[in-house]
Amino acid sequence: MFTNPNIPDRLLETLYTRTEVFANLKDRVWLYIVEASRFNPRLNLDKSNDYSPDLRFRGLHNDIFGLTEIAPVSVNSLLILSSLIGNLDLNIIDRPNVSFKKINSVLARWKDLVKEKKFSDGYYTHLSLEEEFRCLIALIYGQGSYWDSKNKLYEFINNEDIALRCIYYANAEMNVKEMEVAFKLDDSVFIYAMLHNDKWIYDTHKHQRIFLEEHIWGGEVIKKYMQRCEQIQKKFKTFDTYPITDIMRDLYKESNYAPNKFEFNTVLLEDINRDLIKRVDKIIKKILGLFFFIIILLCINFFFK
Repeated sequence: MFTNPNIPDRLLETLYTRTEVFANLKDRVWLYIVEASRFNPRLNLDKSNDYSPDLRFRGLHNDIFGLTEIAPVSVNSLLILSSLIGNLDLNIIDRPNVSFKKINSVLARWKDLVKEKKFSDGYYTHLSLEEEFRCLIALIYGQGSYWDSKNKLYEFINNEDIALRCIYYANAEMNVKEMEVAFKLDDSVFIYAMLHNDKWIYDTHKHQRIFLEEHIWGGEVIKKYMQRCEQIQKKFKTFDTYPITDIMRDLYKESNYAPNKFEFNTVLLEDINRDLIKRVDKIIKKILGLFFFIIILLCINFFFK
């Protein structure tokens, strides 16, 4: 049900805010439903047009950020929220304008889980999965924190918290020399952060893209890079998704790149939904046909008594 893009937005809103029918559910049950919803295409479908913005879409993404504030600080929550947030299309989602105070509060909230270190490695970096999740929050929602008049983007580059440095990496326009310094400091985390920065996509920043491709490692990061390229092409049709360096082309071929499982499952579920709708439509037509046939027979029987 929660994978269906046609369910009322209001239902998703109450799910993500944990209100109304979801207010008294046990953590495990509520998180299970949140996990199921990550496959819903509506999360990446902005219905805005020339006449009006899609305010419901904007509200949904405010509520998704809100999950980082209300979800139990647990390993289970971390796994579910990282999948949900990580599957959002960065070129489509409407990111809420989160203040520095709020983003700092959320990052501090998840810091307690980092201390436990139940996972040794993240999916895309050398950090623990817990620390990588904090970086993901900063990468997706940190841009509003430097719009605050009290904070400037450049101030994040020297912060001792790697998650806050990610805010700089995801939003700054960096030349190759600056990228080299940042890579030397934060290694795979910097590369992961740059996948959330669109500045390197332009033709005038070709050297930045070359640097990025030359320093990407690991199958999951390659998939993430190609996924980002596909997302970018949806918005900028002239953007070429194919790697521009020989090393990346080789890695691309070796990795047998395919859309990640979340995208695949979404497509699969959409096909299932369409098939079900067609079948239900056929059944309804048959029932209506049978109903009218019976009415006709009754009418004939009535007139010829």
